[in-house]
Amino acid sequence: MKSTLRLELRHLFPAWVVCVLLPLPLILFWHSPTGRSFALFCYTFSCAILAAHSFHRDIQSQKTPATSPQSDTIANNWRKKILSLAVAFFAAFVVFSLLSLAVNDRSDFVTPMLAFMVIIPAICIVPYMVLTTRNLLAGVIFSIFLVGSLKTPIGAIIVKTFFPNHFQQAFDVDGSLIMPTPWSHPNLLVWFFYVSTFALSVTFFFLGAKKFRAQHGI
Repeated sequence: MKSTLRLELRHLFPAWVVCVLLPLPLILFWHSPTGRSFALFCYTFSCAILAAHSFHRDIQSQKTPATSPQSDTIANNWRKKILSLAVAFFAAFVVFSLLSLAVNDRSDFVTPMLAFMVIIPAICIVPYMVLTTRNLLAGVIFSIFLVGSLKTPIGAIIVKTFFPNHFQQAFDVDGSLIMPTPWSHPNLLVWFFYVSTFALSVTFFFLGAKKFRAQHGI
């Protein structure tokens, strides 16, 4: 178990480095709420790439037979792949959060919390999208589009249509639209986004597991 997990983490390491380095310039050189928002978006995009990278290799491995029993064990085990992704995501989250707190506002714990919440759709939705589209880039784009559409425009339309008195938009000090947390800017649009994202994540996690096992004949 430990040896196969190490092999999977070794395969994920190059993509993990990209996941850590992509938001780094924004964290270091753009010290503002807007800069942190863009850094968080880059972190979200890189997490999606990391998850897609793991399952894109799984698609490629179906075209060629496994060269060893150990590699076959990794490719055919959903739990081990998810566990290795969870370890890689947590390590990236720790690096991102520590850098954000050290370089920017040390009292800003909202950004680390949002970074942690990004892991849920990345580890649940992206694998299914990659397995379905059988393409790394398409899986990433569809996953980000699906989650992003829950806030704007789909989420905004639903909340504004059925709950017009509770529709609010949250803006930062520079006037650009950001995604606040339910506890810092409580409004129905924010709650709708997080609840619907969690529900979709759970749904796509089980769909992804089912599709993965079906493709491997498990």
